Amino acid sequence: MVKIVFIGYMGSGKTSVAKIVAEKLQIKLLELDQIIEENEKASITDIFESKGEVYFRKKEHLLFKSFMESSESFVMSTGGGTPCYADNHLFLKGENVVSVYLKA
Repeated sequence: MVKIVFIGYMGSGKTSVAKIVAEKLQIKLLELDQIIEENEKASITDIFESKGEVYFRKKEHLLFKSFMESSESFVMSTGGGTPCYADNHLFLKGENVVSVYLKA
């Protein structure tokens, strides 16, 4: 089992690189922001505007935590702020976790 997590600022290429790596390794691709949008049936912008950042960060943390505690292998692209909130950065130190910071 391996979890490869791409972190970095918006526009740094996390999603693009994660797609390539997942395809090459033939493992599941998770795009955290996209999953949040699907679950909330709203865009990230709309969630921020209608429910606020605190609400968004709680949802983000719960999803991120559940994936990081799972036993499945995956490649994940996170939102730009994911590692900065709710001690999410601690999950990046887990066993079988490879985190990659992309800087554009």
